[in-house]
Amino acid sequence: MAFYPSYASGNGSSNEDTVFLRTAGNRVLSLYVPKRILQPITMTRFLIFIKNNWIAFTAVALAVITWLSFWPLDTLPQTPGSDKLHHLIAYAFLTLPAALRKPRRWMAVCLFFIAYSGIIELLQPFVNRYREWADMLANTSGVVCGVIIAFGLNFLFSTGKVHTR
Repeated sequence: MAFYPSYASGNGSSNEDTVFLRTAGNRVLSLYVPKRILQPITMTRFLIFIKNNWIAFTAVALAVITWLSFWPLDTLPQTPGSDKLHHLIAYAFLTLPAALRKPRRWMAVCLFFIAYSGIIELLQPFVNRYREWADMLANTSGVVCGVIIAFGLNFLFSTGKVHTR
């Protein structure tokens, strides 16, 4: 059974649109759907979603980085790219939500990420991992890259006001 959707806007004050689904046998079904569901997902809406949920994104990224950093290994797994590139990407991903949102003292948050990476490097020998200061340099570079990417995204995509938390 194939459906052929068509849309009809409600009156200007309505928060719903009508979606008409026409089947191959010309049977018409009508659904009332909230307007926000019918809106396409744009980069601006996606960035607003990240900004409004920056704490959750940051907490998950920090937990994953911590877990992977303390996972005991005999040898490094075979993955494409260098170990330092993985560090840079992980910390850029960690920093991006906070740098997009720029909460009060967001630079202190970025400095915390750098200090946290140093603490991880100090503690890694206790879980059969290697302490490498080059990893901390890659982590710091990732934090800086995350901030630069966030500034670029904020410049390119005006996201307007976001809900404050």
